[in-house]
Amino acid sequence: MLLYTRGVRRHGLVIAAIPYTAVQIPLWYVVKAGNFTLVGYADKIVQIVLVVALVALVFRQRNA
Repeated sequence: MLLYTRGVRRHGLVIAAIPYTAVQIPLWYVVKAGNFTLVGYADKIVQIVLVVALVALVFRQRNA
């Protein structure tokens, strides 16, 4: 977060954050098989929204 706010390789950080965040969703499903909680579901919804926002940011940066 500190690197992003300081402007250090923002595009690279955003691209790296997409798979880092996205891979946590299927891993959560496999690791927590059968023990899902409301907090876990809320966390995954937030992560999905984050991935969508990051992808949109990458496309906006590319077109700028």
